Amino acid sequence: MTTSLPTETFDYPIAPWSLQGTALISFHVVDIAAMQHFLPAMLEILPIFPGKTLGGIYLSSYGEGSVLSYNELIVFCGLVRYGDRISTWVTHIYVDHPQSVAGGRNIWGLPKQLASFRWGQGDHPQVTVFQAGGQLCHFSYRWRLPGIPTPIPAFAGAFSWLQSQVMWFSVQGSVKTHWLMEAAIEVPDTSPFASLNFTHPIMAFGLEDLTLCVQQPTPL
Repeated sequence: MTTSLPTETFDYPIAPWSLQGTALISFHVVDIAAMQHFLPAMLEILPIFPGKTLGGIYLSSYGEGSVLSYNELIVFCGLVRYGDRISTWVTHIYVDHPQSVAGGRNIWGLPKQLASFRWGQGDHPQVTVFQAGGQLCHFSYRWRLPGIPTPIPAFAGAFSWLQSQVMWFSVQGSVKTHWLMEAAIEVPDTSPFASLNFTHPIMAFGLEDLTLCVQQPTPL
């Protein structure tokens, strides 16, 4: 478990960050034995089955109307609790904008790294994420069910780790949601999060007209 992150010299927007775009999210059953070494010791792992917790992958593209335009891959390894708060724990984040890396690390204590993204549309929508020429993951789906025609409110909270301190921040917004059918996740053995064994998602969603406001974190 990394207890500190190198500081970045790039300028970056101050919090809160407003983001608008689209996203894909998948949920997976994760072995607790495979994810617990990613956690600070004070976090309690919450199982959904004996020896299993809930993790996932979030892929997004933020554009017009956002504080920064960038793509993002978030890997969360499982459900955890600290005090009276419950959320997921983020093990890896990749973006394609250096200001997003700097802001994520210095404001929120999130372990952002640079990567490249390739989105494909058409009959088989997909996205592939690369770093240093190697593939990190590939997300694809066959089709989606019709979603709610108007955006619905969205709220989430998340933990992070900054200066040896557990932090908490909230995310508010709205989104249109579609259930994705025949979603597939490919994570090569060389990927840094391959040990989480994200293969067959138990469910996956497409998020459209996504509007988020990511708040300044506070220590717990």
